[in-house]
Amino acid sequence: MNVRNPIMMLITKPQYEKLLAGGQRNMEPVIKLFGGPITWLVTGIDEAGILWGYGDISQGYVEFGTLCHVSELPTLKCGIGFIERDYYFTHKPGTKYLGLESLSGI
Repeated sequence: MNVRNPIMMLITKPQYEKLLAGGQRNMEPVIKLFGGPITWLVTGIDEAGILWGYGDISQGYVEFGTLCHVSELPTLKCGIGFIERDYYFTHKPGTKYLGLESLSGI
């Protein structure tokens, strides 16, 4: 399953399959989504289609939990534009995301 919004591919089929395999217990980010003040590092998708991962909404801390339903991604807007995917994001093993004040620049 590919997930895209009007401007770009948000989740490719291989990424989607990796997220499904991770479910809600995986702590290793697969993709980075961002827009306006929001940065998400998505780690998995559960059986109901809920995305799990690290969330930063520019409040000075990072949380782990549910982000949104995968069907909502194509319509989400932050600020003046749609949510985007960071094509260059790669997980760095050993990174303690929950200890960070922000996911910006990761």
